[in-house]
Amino acid sequence: MYRKNALNLFFILLTIIATTGSLLCYPESYQYACCNQISLEQMVDVAFQNRDDLKAFDYLIKANQFGEKAAIGGYLPQVRVSFHTGKASKAETRDVAIPVQFDLPSEITGLVPGEVSPISFEIPTVAGATTGFFFPKERITFDVSQLILSLNGPMLQRKIAQQETFISTTQQQQLENLIRFNTESAFLELKKLLLQNMEIKALKESSEITFDQSKWRNEVGFLNRSQWDFSKSTFSQEQTDVVNYPNDIQQAISKLEREANSTVDPTHIMLSLENIQNIVLESLQYYQEKAIENRPDLHEQFYRIKQAKYSERFHKNSYVPEVSFFANITKSKYSECNKPLFWNLGIRVDWALDGFANANLASKYERTRTEFILRKRDLELQILQEIRELYFLLKTLFHQLEPAQAAFKQSLTELDNQKRQYQVGLAALFEYEQAKLNARKSEFTLMSLKIDIKNNYQRLLFLCGYPPEIV
Repeated sequence: MYRKNALNLFFILLTIIATTGSLLCYPESYQYACCNQISLEQMVDVAFQNRDDLKAFDYLIKANQFGEKAAIGGYLPQVRVSFHTGKASKAETRDVAIPVQFDLPSEITGLVPGEVSPISFEIPTVAGATTGFFFPKERITFDVSQLILSLNGPMLQRKIAQQETFISTTQQQQLENLIRFNTESAFLELKKLLLQNMEIKALKESSEITFDQSKWRNEVGFLNRSQWDFSKSTFSQEQTDVVNYPNDIQQAISKLEREANSTVDPTHIMLSLENIQNIVLESLQYYQEKAIENRPDLHEQFYRIKQAKYSERFHKNSYVPEVSFFANITKSKYSECNKPLFWNLGIRVDWALDGFANANLASKYERTRTEFILRKRDLELQILQEIRELYFLLKTLFHQLEPAQAAFKQSLTELDNQKRQYQVGLAALFEYEQAKLNARKSEFTLMSLKIDIKNNYQRLLFLCGYPPEIV
């Protein structure tokens, strides 16, 4: 009894969500009670705003852009200033010169009255001068170098870093498209289940009345055992669908909340099907061309091919000499001399042999580039095949629209006949309820078909990379 009351309250709630006028109206004419409805496009915007994994790519792209700037910085002048201060030992500063002393000849000293002192002076030594040169008390050095020519220099490094930025941008677009498609699918699935409310309610009422009628007929002996068992099996299956319906709703809500990273109120879901009526298919070739032009995963493979090409060129050019201009100015202070100023200007040529390491790395990136080329071709063929399959599936669904609409009209006519017969006593209540259930089923079949068309059409746009001109 408790479960039955809970189901009744649930159906009352869903009836408030989607209040219909007359069953004789088409589904597109329904007017829903909710005044704060959220559309498919608005739900996608909510997902874009709330998904942190999508926002993380903004920082990755900015980081790669700084990498580009760092690479190009090699062509700017490289400046280095260093200052040294300290104290040199006495032995090192004292031995700058060697003292020399010798006596004058007697012929000269005899001419001078009194005692004549020996002559003394100092001779600078190479060792002493060297000691004073390498141990200054203070020194300041100013170095400037400017790269003139390098085939694997900053410009090529910048191109490699630039491809990394492009790759992260395409990866962000891939994630954005995936979030959009998953949100659209979850939204449409929830929408379909909410529109099934009237059918489930009619199924519940019809199955109960029909089973009561079968139970009474079995008690009076109008049904054999096989017929009675069939009635019980049918009733059990129909009630299972009724009982599982609230769980299906909750699962669909949870899926949409996970994709949008936000709470979802089913009373705010827009249930109108008017926008689904405007879908028009173009040619198969049109969608295939759009996919090749717009798919971000194809763009990613293209940038990976270019990055591998630039990396291969970088390592090959490593064997070409680099030419740069340099300038060095040093001012030092020594214990035994003044503050001399040294300067040096010139052109430097660097040429390094690395044991064929760069040659092997160049071969590595050559093979990597071939790998990405083959992956890109395989991905193109896969995309074209998926679009082809989905395109003809959509055409099949479109062809099912007219029979579904005809079946719905026929069920409405049959319901009207049963209603008139029931009012004059020519039809039983369970027959009238069965006619209502058939009408509800036909109605939901038509609405479900339109939602399936919309869902598959959005998947077609997803496979095409959501081209701006047809979104």
